Amino acid sequence: TLLFFAVILRSPIFLGSYKVLLMSSALTDLLSATTMLLGMPRLLPARHAMAYIYAGPCVFTSSFFCHIVYTIMCATLDHSLYIVACSFAYRLYILDRPTPRYRTVLILCLIVAIPSLILQTTFTVILDDPDDVRAEI
Repeated sequence: TLLFFAVILRSPIFLGSYKVLLMSSALTDLLSATTMLLGMPRLLPARHAMAYIYAGPCVFTSSFFCHIVYTIMCATLDHSLYIVACSFAYRLYILDRPTPRYRTVLILCLIVAIPSLILQTTFTVILDDPDDVRAEI
């Protein structure tokens, strides 16, 4: 949260559209850290699969909520790597070209979020029945 407000309130004006990448990175990392804290998953090998046991505060709601928290955590970690790659490409791009507009960088961030959203959507719907998982363990 502190980094997000620092980008908004204290970043120099010459950063311009790069602030979009900085804010995206800060929000992604904040969401990732929050979901890690909520879920605290533990991975257990089963016979032919892997089972996740959650030790975080999400266990006080439901196993489905813990699964959603875990999928968000995976998607934000994935998206964080994409943002790092975009930041590197941005810095490489501006070496010999004019700085891209704010809107262009924002659209780039939205396009880069698509693979992470696909990952999250796919991983959310493949939840097995908890009783079947307990039987396997």
